[in-house]
Amino acid sequence: MDPKPASPIFRPFNPNADVKVYLRNLPHWRQQGATYFVTFRQADSIPKSVLAEWLDIRQRWYRAHNLEPAQREADPDSFAAGYLRIPKTIRRAFEKQQAKMLHEELDRCHGSCVLRVHDVQTEASRPRFWQYESYDRIIRDAEELAAFRRYIVRNPEAAGMKASESLYFAAEWLDPFASKTA
Repeated sequence: MDPKPASPIFRPFNPNADVKVYLRNLPHWRQQGATYFVTFRQADSIPKSVLAEWLDIRQRWYRAHNLEPAQREADPDSFAAGYLRIPKTIRRAFEKQQAKMLHEELDRCHGSCVLRVHDVQTEASRPRFWQYESYDRIIRDAEELAAFRRYIVRNPEAAGMKASESLYFAAEWLDPFASKTA
């Protein structure tokens, strides 16, 4: 007889555990066993002009904090170490600003919105469907878990969709954790 698989469990960010950080366009934190909120988006969901503006903002911010943007590609470890030398509160404010800009643009519904009409086959002829990099965040606590769940539920309405145009599946195993603050 096969043993019953373990039930999933919510594990928030542990400030006392090891965290590994790597950078692409966004910083990505990795912590063993932590629960993440992850957003994938279509490659055409952010216009090139907006991406160029973000790149300019990011490069100016890096230079203002004594980081050379080209070093990200040439020597990523050295760049990441320099980034981590910036005071934590300043880094977090910058990261929060970047995430806010991303979500505001995603809520504007740019691009083909192929998944909105459930016609993925028409997208197959394009070179890349998903954006190269996802947005991910280690969930900090039960309050943040509840906030992300509310965000997911409200997302179709924010995109101007009718209830019949979306499907929502709640991970019910999270209910006991998120309901503490919901």
